[in-house]
Amino acid sequence: MSQGQHRDGGAAILVADDDFAMRHVLEECLLDAGHFPVVVHRGDEVLERLEHVMPDALVLDHALPGVSGLELVRAVRGQAHLQDLPVIMLTAHDDTAVRLGALEAGADDILTKPFEPLELQTRLRNLLRLKNLRRALEERNFTLEEEVARRSAQLSRQSALLQALSDAIIFADPELRILTWNAGAEVIYGHPREEAVGARLWDVLPRDFGREDPEQVEQALRRGGRWAGELQQTTADGRAIWVQASFTTLHDHRGRTAGYAVVAHDLTELHLARSQLAEAEARGHEARKMEALGRLIRGIAHDFNNYLAVITSSAALGQEEVEAGRAPAEDLAMVLDAAQRAGDLTKQLLAFSKRQSMAPVRTELNGVIARLRQMFGRVIGPGVQVDLRLAQELPDVVVDVVALEQVLMNLVVNARDAMPNGGTLTVDTAVAALTEAEARAQGLAPGAYVRLRVEDTGVGMDEDTRSRVFEPFFSTKGPDKGTGLGLATVYKLVQESGGQISVRSEPGLGTAFEILLPGFSQAAESDVARLDEAPVHLSLAGRRVIVAEDEPALLTMIQRVLGPTGVTVVATASGREAVAALEMARPDALITAVRMPEMSGWALARRAHATWPELPVLFVTGDGVDVDDHGEPMQHILRKPFLPRDLLTVLQRVVAPQSARK
Repeated sequence: MSQGQHRDGGAAILVADDDFAMRHVLEECLLDAGHFPVVVHRGDEVLERLEHVMPDALVLDHALPGVSGLELVRAVRGQAHLQDLPVIMLTAHDDTAVRLGALEAGADDILTKPFEPLELQTRLRNLLRLKNLRRALEERNFTLEEEVARRSAQLSRQSALLQALSDAIIFADPELRILTWNAGAEVIYGHPREEAVGARLWDVLPRDFGREDPEQVEQALRRGGRWAGELQQTTADGRAIWVQASFTTLHDHRGRTAGYAVVAHDLTELHLARSQLAEAEARGHEARKMEALGRLIRGIAHDFNNYLAVITSSAALGQEEVEAGRAPAEDLAMVLDAAQRAGDLTKQLLAFSKRQSMAPVRTELNGVIARLRQMFGRVIGPGVQVDLRLAQELPDVVVDVVALEQVLMNLVVNARDAMPNGGTLTVDTAVAALTEAEARAQGLAPGAYVRLRVEDTGVGMDEDTRSRVFEPFFSTKGPDKGTGLGLATVYKLVQESGGQISVRSEPGLGTAFEILLPGFSQAAESDVARLDEAPVHLSLAGRRVIVAEDEPALLTMIQRVLGPTGVTVVATASGREAVAALEMARPDALITAVRMPEMSGWALARRAHATWPELPVLFVTGDGVDVDDHGEPMQHILRKPFLPRDLLTVLQRVVAPQSARK
């Protein structure tokens, strides 16, 4: 077993389980994923092998003879060269104490038996990706440090060649009073020695530090003992100069601050070298962006793992129901509900990133609330009473219904978290007529509005929290409890719907979110669609449809949905296969994923239209794009995740114009 992943992409996995059947299952699972498992049945065998080989990951049973799984994890984490080795713990007991013990010991993940092989493969793949990402970041940081060091040395040599004593060398006491001001400092900054010595450093040294200021430099010196940077400053006689400056804290033999040293290299004649350093600085910015992305991914992963836990557990329970001859209706309902929530989180992220397109329709606000009433109960739990106070004869509003549902569910979830000990959630609607002065204060146009209020009797918020509640990534729920995008997304969606949202809250007195949405105007009736627009009813039997989808599971699902309708499905796993199918005969429609390797769905559509200009194309996408890579609108779009009836309804609409021409 060699260090690192094998050239063909597989990883060397050391597996330990005392159950023969489970060892066989684990070995087959890892082999199917393209890995190279080495299987043992005792904990002490793991320690013996780790003395001679370095696997890419460990999969350990919680209860092992010889040395337990927990002891193994502690032993692994106690060795420096094994600190980053991914470890997945397996346990037959779905017990919180066991999980916490494994995670506290240092396990990266824990999986309860029995489990789906795909779940183990997926979790292992993610851990290996994170390990490779950390390794890549370390290598990138090392390369950057080498580059910066090399450039600094080069600049120092160039400065020395220009003038042997051209550097400014300054010493100051602990109170920042200047003790030494050499000839180089006189030349660079323009202050004579007699004027500088005895003065406070910031009274003589130029204060134009760009993004830094002298106080920040002092804080950096107290924290880390050093500050360094490249500055453009103005001298005593008004000249603009470039310097590479470093400030260092000096200590005596007892470790106390004895003073400060400032060294400034005059780079005025070498400022063109800045373009050479820009690339290294850009790499540094990218590393910080990757760190921020990692923090966001952890928050998103928390939410998705919750949904995946519901999906996998409900699917396993449903399988047991089927094997027992019972209908798994309740389990399937939980799977669909969790999948819908995961899809809503994706839409929330896309909406926040401005990738989710809005499709406003005329709809009845009370009807949307009534449809979500049952979901409110499931989300908020039995300890909270839901009180709906919906006004009669409420005007319609023109909104994106999915966005409106996101707004409502985000506010309801927020209210639930604010009432851990129970309480009352009130959702009420009313008509509001804004005068010109009232509308101006809200940043709206005067006229008729529909008011939606979501109020809870929870813990409330102080003024500081209330003022930041709509900030992106701001959360009061602690680390790894969500993305902090919920209320920021609510604010964005309400604004894009032409409305306004405000919040009223005090500690201990609950919170009320109030939303104003423009009432529907008859003059705008021709500009929006009706929510209850009659669907197209068209038989799909006898149609020939080419499907291009590189995800095998999704391709199979589409085939299963279309098969019973009488559609002839030509399934292809790539754009190139679809092009070959198109050359055989003209289909009635092309269904294609947007993003595929080698050839995108957009490129495939252009190839198809070169032969069949009128061929309808249905794009299936998991993000919020509504234009192609050339900026052209995509006419027919089906967004993931979708239900079978969604696929059939959209496909009927796609082929309807073709049917009319026949």
